[in-house]
Amino acid sequence: MKLIEKGTKLFVNGLPQTFGYGFSGVVDYNIEEAKIAPFKLKEWDFYQIINPKFSMYAIIGHVSYATSINITLFEYGNNNSFNVSKLLPFKKVKMDNNASIDSSIIYEDKDYHLEFRKIGQFRFIEFRANDKTLGECHANIKMQETQKDHILVSTPFEKKKEFYLNQKNCLMRAYGSIRFGDKKYELEDKSFALLDWGRGVLPFKHQWVWGSGSGIVNGKLFGFNIGKFGNNDYGTENIFFYDGKSYKLGKVEITFNPEAFMDDWSYLSDDGKFSFKMKPVYDNHTKTKMLWVDNECHQVFGYFNGYIKIDDNYIQIKDFWAFTEFAHNRW
Repeated sequence: MKLIEKGTKLFVNGLPQTFGYGFSGVVDYNIEEAKIAPFKLKEWDFYQIINPKFSMYAIIGHVSYATSINITLFEYGNNNSFNVSKLLPFKKVKMDNNASIDSSIIYEDKDYHLEFRKIGQFRFIEFRANDKTLGECHANIKMQETQKDHILVSTPFEKKKEFYLNQKNCLMRAYGSIRFGDKKYELEDKSFALLDWGRGVLPFKHQWVWGSGSGIVNGKLFGFNIGKFGNNDYGTENIFFYDGKSYKLGKVEITFNPEAFMDDWSYLSDDGKFSFKMKPVYDNHTKTKMLWVDNECHQVFGYFNGYIKIDDNYIQIKDFWAFTEFAHNRW
């Protein structure tokens, strides 16, 4: 594993050269110096709001030949779901080069507005749309960061021009309201937000496993990010947070049944400091297939039971609401 120091450039002589893990935007994503085919670049900002009743995610991103603008909300206990999205040809938005600096990313046309802003320790989602089916839709969400550190990982692949630079922020308090037509949702005290900030040139065919959780345990903030994607010998995205402190993990074995996603999942870090089982409750299954694109994801929500180990202390965690997803893509 390699710890990346602050201010290190990703690209050297036009190629991705900095691989490993770090915290909160330590890598200089100097994409303007890259010597890569521009139509292969993928960039996205993905926010998800999660609480025990429903989840909402918002995406602004592109795969060079297409731009995706998306707001989706779904309830766990029934089939209520809403989606207002646009798929546009070519790159239509300018993305930022660092997930930890103040920024604004906007898509807007005559009937759709989606904006992500970061100002200090706060992040904002502003959404307005007039949907032909639902009518007036909007969201105004304020997110407050509670952690100083966020995990960042830079990952290589077999081809020298391929890379994946990713930062994950969890444990952000979420406040505000969401409306899809006549249906309105208020974000209460148990609502948290996460950010998945991704930039990369990825293999055409790939898969990943990713899990995240945010909440309160024993009156203290507890959250985690776990996953595997590409070559993780340089660094992993595995980390947990408890009572304001961060605890980096090495590799985490994530075991599940790819033929039955509602079977129990299990998790165990190589140092024994993170051990859980998840009892699934809801599978947010999505599939996109058109032309050469063939993407499928199972984002499985459920209750985590197990423990974290800090120094010599085992802290039991019971019925903690979180998710893990498995995705396999061709795009």
